[in-house]
Amino acid sequence: MLITVWTTSEYAAAAGVSPRVVRRAAGAGRVPAHRAGHGWVFEETAWNRRPASSRRMGQAMRELIVLTLNSGRLPTGVGPLRSRVAGHVRALRTAQIPAVLLQSWWYGAPEPTGWSLGALLVRAGLAGRDQQVRDLLARSRRRFVVDASQLAVLVRDERAIAGWTRDELAAAAGVSGGFVTDVEAGQPGQRIAAVMAVLRALGVPVAGVGLRATS
Repeated sequence: MLITVWTTSEYAAAAGVSPRVVRRAAGAGRVPAHRAGHGWVFEETAWNRRPASSRRMGQAMRELIVLTLNSGRLPTGVGPLRSRVAGHVRALRTAQIPAVLLQSWWYGAPEPTGWSLGALLVRAGLAGRDQQVRDLLARSRRRFVVDASQLAVLVRDERAIAGWTRDELAAAAGVSGGFVTDVEAGQPGQRIAAVMAVLRALGVPVAGVGLRATS
């Protein structure tokens, strides 16, 4: 059922994106719409497929996104690059329609090749298979933590992706800020229940956790 006719500018304002993104998404068939004079006729389901506002990524950032999805780890170190990758992963995980977001990032760029999880996920997004993207995103988050060092990296990375401070994570998990600091330093002790509370707060499905000390 058709509910209204919008010009490109009106729909862009309502969706919170640029007119260019609306024209690109509608013209590519990523939003249920067809031309009507100088505007578009949007089907009712179009409101669940708002086009992503992000511009196409550069090649280096696209490669980093694929590597991060493959390994489950952000780039090492600190600084704007790590923060940018974390923000992109967060946007992908929380997107209502993740395929549209991936299409905007890879617009006009070659799709990744191979059979790695990251490449498969991106190709699923470019093909518009949202449920497959969600399933692969869930797979990319599953972990088996065998020692305190792995746990430290996992918590640091997932906290960065969530965009939380240590105190915010501690509050969400019901633990002290000092405990989060200890975990990220690789010194969680044998407090398995508290560790699991932190991982649950981060939404990390963990197959198993070991806290043996690392040398």
